[in-house]
Amino acid sequence: LKKTKRASNDEEIAVGDLALDEEELLKLRNDWDNAQTEIRRLKSSSLLVDDYESQLRRLKNEVNSLREDEKTLLLTGVRPLPKRVEIEDDEPLPAVTRHVHDSSPSQVVRQHSLINRFNELYSRARNDAMSALRLSCDDNDRIQRIVTQAVIETFREVKLAFRQYRLRVRKALLPHQSVDESLEEAVTNYIDRHGEFHEVFGLKYHEVEEIVTDVLRALNRNPTITYAPHLDYFDLKPFIRKVTEVAWSMQCLHQPLDVHLGMEDELIKDSLYRRSYDSDYSSYLVHHFVWPALLDAHGHVLTKGECVTRKAGDLPRRSRSSSRRSRSISPRRHIKTY
Repeated sequence: LKKTKRASNDEEIAVGDLALDEEELLKLRNDWDNAQTEIRRLKSSSLLVDDYESQLRRLKNEVNSLREDEKTLLLTGVRPLPKRVEIEDDEPLPAVTRHVHDSSPSQVVRQHSLINRFNELYSRARNDAMSALRLSCDDNDRIQRIVTQAVIETFREVKLAFRQYRLRVRKALLPHQSVDESLEEAVTNYIDRHGEFHEVFGLKYHEVEEIVTDVLRALNRNPTITYAPHLDYFDLKPFIRKVTEVAWSMQCLHQPLDVHLGMEDELIKDSLYRRSYDSDYSSYLVHHFVWPALLDAHGHVLTKGECVTRKAGDLPRRSRSSSRRSRSISPRRHIKTY
């Protein structure tokens, strides 16, 4: 009987030790899960710190660029040209979705929508603007130069206006900054929700008219456009307003879009531009541009532009009719038919 009691006691002790071992094992597993969760949290925090540092460097570069522009404007009275984007000739044309680095689906959809609106400007609004200019000018090359330069100047003025808008939003949100959200995140989120719809601090009507006026002044000062007293740039006002709306919405993206600034009398870059129907295909020098290329924030091509290549000394083409639309096709490779 005593041996039986001892054996039962030993079994109870063994069972208790086994229960303790299982409890300790469960505790260790919970501690391990908590440690893994903490590691993931620290990794995400380190990524946020890197993001904040990159945003801080970008803001410092932007402030330095604004100071240099201000100094140049005060000394010369002429706004400096933006820096050119260098793209290799042999770089292939990448897909649009490959360059949307923001993980938000709304940003992807908005970028695709804006690219379609940009192509619609080319196919419709550009032809209307050229038809209006043909009433007072029969030089088709000059008309194409004017329209292209109007797009470039509009994007330039919109970027300057958007910088001021971002500064106004930052100043308004500074007293209400949250502990859980940085000021830059708050500004980005506000612009993401309200910037495109021009609410409160957005682009107002009088600011749009100021941009249109500045673009017309820039066209009058541009040396690449041959001066013609009979040309009235005020006919381009509806076209400039439409370009302003698209350019402003492109600046409101997390990764803003911009147009490429090309130079005439340079070798054509097939990764950026395609030739117009009236080009001289035996020449590789750009005579003038018909439409600028659209780039993302990293300098990759989203939509090819269009240019005319001719040999030096070739006579300019004249428009056959004052009401004939341009025969150039859309810069998109695939044209939707309805």
